[in-house]
Amino acid sequence: MKNKKSLALVALIGFAALMIFFSDIVFTSQTFFIRDTLIQFFPWNFFKRACVTAHGIIPFWNPFSHCGMPFAAAMQPAVYYPPGIIFYVLNFVSAYKIFIVFHIFIAFISMFLLMRESGLSEEASFLSGLIFAFNGYILTKLEFLSVLGTSVWMPAAFLILMKSRERTDSKRITALGLVLAFQFMAGHPQILFYELFALLLYCAALFFFTKQKQIKAFLTLALGGILALMISAVQFIPSMEFVLNSIRGRGLPGEITMTNSFSFSMFANFFNPFLKPTNNDWPYGCYVGMIAFLLFLFSVKSKVKIVKFYITLFVISIFLALGGNNPVFAFVIRAFPFLKAFRYPATILYLSVFAVAGGAAYALEALRVSKKIKILIVLALMAELFITGQKFNDKLDKKIFTVYGDKINFLRKQEGFFRYFVSPKTAQTGIYDWAEWKDSLQGDTGLPFGLYNAGGQNIELTDYNDFARRLYNAGNPDSARKFLSIMSVRFLLTDYEIKSADWQLRFENPEARNNVRIYENKDFLPRVYFAAQAKILPKDEILDYMQSDAFDPRGEVILQKQPPDTADADDGKKGKAVITEDIINKISVTVYAPNDAWLVMTDSFYPGWKASVNGKKTALLKANYFQRAVFVPQGSHIVNFSYRPRTFMAGFSITFFSLIFLLYVRMKDASRRLKKPARVE
Repeated sequence: MKNKKSLALVALIGFAALMIFFSDIVFTSQTFFIRDTLIQFFPWNFFKRACVTAHGIIPFWNPFSHCGMPFAAAMQPAVYYPPGIIFYVLNFVSAYKIFIVFHIFIAFISMFLLMRESGLSEEASFLSGLIFAFNGYILTKLEFLSVLGTSVWMPAAFLILMKSRERTDSKRITALGLVLAFQFMAGHPQILFYELFALLLYCAALFFFTKQKQIKAFLTLALGGILALMISAVQFIPSMEFVLNSIRGRGLPGEITMTNSFSFSMFANFFNPFLKPTNNDWPYGCYVGMIAFLLFLFSVKSKVKIVKFYITLFVISIFLALGGNNPVFAFVIRAFPFLKAFRYPATILYLSVFAVAGGAAYALEALRVSKKIKILIVLALMAELFITGQKFNDKLDKKIFTVYGDKINFLRKQEGFFRYFVSPKTAQTGIYDWAEWKDSLQGDTGLPFGLYNAGGQNIELTDYNDFARRLYNAGNPDSARKFLSIMSVRFLLTDYEIKSADWQLRFENPEARNNVRIYENKDFLPRVYFAAQAKILPKDEILDYMQSDAFDPRGEVILQKQPPDTADADDGKKGKAVITEDIINKISVTVYAPNDAWLVMTDSFYPGWKASVNGKKTALLKANYFQRAVFVPQGSHIVNFSYRPRTFMAGFSITFFSLIFLLYVRMKDASRRLKKPARVE
């Protein structure tokens, strides 16, 4: 009872500290908003909430970005993450605030419990919890909901393994499985991979550096990992399909893999995070404060084995965080090619701050001073972390998420289907004004307004990326116009003037600090249209042919394999195709074809999409390198496109029966305990 009361008191004090730290956003209309929160996580959460609450559908597909792409399978939207249910219930700003406070509290209390399980005092454990919850890595990632949701659970995973050193059982395996499943569904597998590496390193240390050669923690990790895969299968299986069809699946280029590598000159970030002229240098966020870092350095003298583990983890994480600044890192990438799917080596600094939090707690415990002095050190560290931590994230009124400017307003007023595209040069423009930056439709900011973007902000599908690379390398809007038209791009946003008769200026604001103009392309292709002829080409020849003058997208469609139906239309242009139903995962098109023809849809092709003509299944083919096409015979028809991926059904089945099995096991254990006879005193 005493331990429970003590834990409750610590939790209450920790929660009060959270309320004080985040008082500006908890008790006012102010909110965090910067960068990816504004252009990614707000649009994604708005979209998934609208799909579920307004339409009653799971958002398997996102038609508004990259000419259409998987949504739930893309991981970062975290459609199935249990704590993320708050985004389906409340408006984004309220949910975002609760999400932040909840996860920072989890970081604090789980780290506190881990240190208590290690045998440390309450003051040392409290210090460790503060460091892990309020370090620069966590606080500079508040804009990345997927990073925040994944990272804070690591101490809980270590706590379960630590409890499994002497004994492993279904309770511990289940707990670890649930924690790891939560982390995967939170949406950032790179963070989870680093954590699994750290957990495996801990298990190895228990085996090789203890007299008992402990293997039970490893057994818990192995079985918990398998269970986590089963629980998260609804996310894991579709996500693996997505990765294999994305640029991450074939491996990122070396220059991207090495982007945001840590350097020894940045080492001062651990205690001085403002060496650069920015208050949120998120790629290299690792601030722990001078007190914590000095304590960690002091822990180097410790002979306690777990402290040696924390020091080793710190050294390894720094070694890998150096990335491109580490001459050995290239050999690591070659030895483990799957690492090419990751970017930003400095991301692993997550392990560094965890190691500091652990080592510093042991250092405080070892100090030969009174308890009062230790409490004063804890309070001093809290003050240091809180004062500095307040500077990491800017705040604005919550209206920043719902207000829109003249450019978004202009596009919303346009009739009919079209896509817009932000030129690569304009997309790379620095942030000068948050509202104006949003109104320039950076990232996925058009999604909440129902605007279709030929670009976007997420991991790109491989074939789309190949097509887009040709577009980016075209050099100028006139050279890119054919590919933009094929993507149904009607409006092009640029921060420079286009002097061409093929591009009509429709919007500009000369008085704006950065005058982003909107130009209209009147020759864009509709979302669905007929092509008279089909041409079969090998994949590696298609893009060259499409760029040549020989290719007329209105007259022919390019296929990669011989279709079941081979008859070409004499005059497909006279047909008519009208979209009559469009509900995210399903599209219905009413067509009239005076001749046999090919119905082309400018949305991305992806496994799981099916097509039917008048209710009869028909072949859906990859067309124009990354789009879709079906053969339509002469006459009037209803063509349906539907997306219900088998990977989801398989994953859902495994997840469902895994949870049923866990519930059965827990109920059986509870029943066994109830039947156990009471001890007679």
